[in-house]
Amino acid sequence: MSEPMNLNTSICRLAPLMRRRSRRSPGSSTCIRTRSLRRIEEPETNSVAERFHWTLKEQAIYGQIFRNVEGLRVAVEEFFEEYNMSWRLEKLGDQTPTGARNSYELRQAA
Repeated sequence: MSEPMNLNTSICRLAPLMRRRSRRSPGSSTCIRTRSLRRIEEPETNSVAERFHWTLKEQAIYGQIFRNVEGLRVAVEEFFEEYNMSWRLEKLGDQTPTGARNSYELRQAA
């Protein structure tokens, strides 16, 4: 009889069919393989949103231990505030997202 199908065995069996990336789990020697649907280099995809989500995970979520959903929510809200107020983005002409939004609203009002 074959082994029962769980998440790890199903991912291993599908591995040749999907593009994968590896990362080390914080504080662990095990390697996590995850499915990647990102195509940052292809402009016809939603690469800006995908890149933002990747940055959010790297900066606010990975490596953290949240005791409840409220702790996760607070960490994400703090990241959003810092990102919008202080991160200068090349795509926005080296402005912060808040600064770019304000500039756009001023142009529309004129």
